[in-house]
Amino acid sequence: MARLRSGHKTQEEKELKGNEESKDKQIKRSLSCSQLMFKIIKNTIVVVVCIYLASPIISLLFPGAITQVIFLNLFGKRWFSDDLSYPESAAINCTGTRNLYIDSTDGVKLGTWQVLPVSVQEKSNNRDDDFFDQVLADGKPIVIYFHGNAGTRASSHRVQIYKILAQLDYHVIATDYRGYADSSGWPSAQGIFEDAESVFRWAKRVGKGSPVYLLGHSLGTGVAARVSKRLCDAGTCPAGVILETPFSSLHDAFMHHPFAIPFWVMPGYLWLHAYAMNDTIEAFHSDQCMSSILCPILILHAEDDAIVPFHLGQKLYKIAKEVRPESAGPVKFVNFGRNGYGHKHICDAPELPAILKEFIV
Repeated sequence: MARLRSGHKTQEEKELKGNEESKDKQIKRSLSCSQLMFKIIKNTIVVVVCIYLASPIISLLFPGAITQVIFLNLFGKRWFSDDLSYPESAAINCTGTRNLYIDSTDGVKLGTWQVLPVSVQEKSNNRDDDFFDQVLADGKPIVIYFHGNAGTRASSHRVQIYKILAQLDYHVIATDYRGYADSSGWPSAQGIFEDAESVFRWAKRVGKGSPVYLLGHSLGTGVAARVSKRLCDAGTCPAGVILETPFSSLHDAFMHHPFAIPFWVMPGYLWLHAYAMNDTIEAFHSDQCMSSILCPILILHAEDDAIVPFHLGQKLYKIAKEVRPESAGPVKFVNFGRNGYGHKHICDAPELPAILKEFIV
């Protein structure tokens, strides 16, 4: 009996020892996985920080990189978005809309949507291209929308503003600049300005006597301001210009962008970045355009905008008030406070439709 108990005990000890060894292996394996994951995360952070710190040098050596930093058009290419040919699809849900392509300079074709006013949507079921062309000349205001960087004309906050404008019974023309979405070409400041002018000329030609307004958001405010200056200088001012979350200049916007904040404590880094971006930054000086824009201007900005600070919109407003001639149309600034609208969601403000209706006549 003693011998049996001894054998039984030995067997238990072996099993216990085996279990302990198995647990030790599991712990070592778990530690090994954790260490590997930590190493991957650490190395990734080191690489990102190194690229971040070296970004001014990268910008100088590879100018194309700076274009991507400013325009982010690769994040607005077709493979990142829904099929833009079908704006009324369930995925996009922009009713009363056709997709078309407008010719710009350099052989570029611009992917564009034409959104019908709600009263026209309700009256017609047969909406071929001839119908869309004809109704654009019905005398209702036409609003051309210039979007900011990244994304496409199908981005949700952009579609929301089209719907607000259509509900106010305005025509909406929303285009993607060259190099974005399904538009051909590659973006540059001058190329984008030419795209915007091409869309304006198309709207004036097809819309005949209908008033044409320009609405720019974020980077698109720089486009709207520059193109408005060109048009006013040529004697063909738009009916009005709406600037949503604008900057005084792209240089000011860059200096106050969240990604630039760490560079504030690094002597010379901000200057080096600005130098690398100089050609593009100099093209987006909305403050220098104000004296030439003679039509009415409406500026919309929220105090909780973390991308383009509120004070840059105020700065642009003050400059416009100071430099525009007395014969120019009025300039109005609307503060949307700190209500969570931030940089992209002023379209959620319940008072926005009334503000737009008062301005667009």
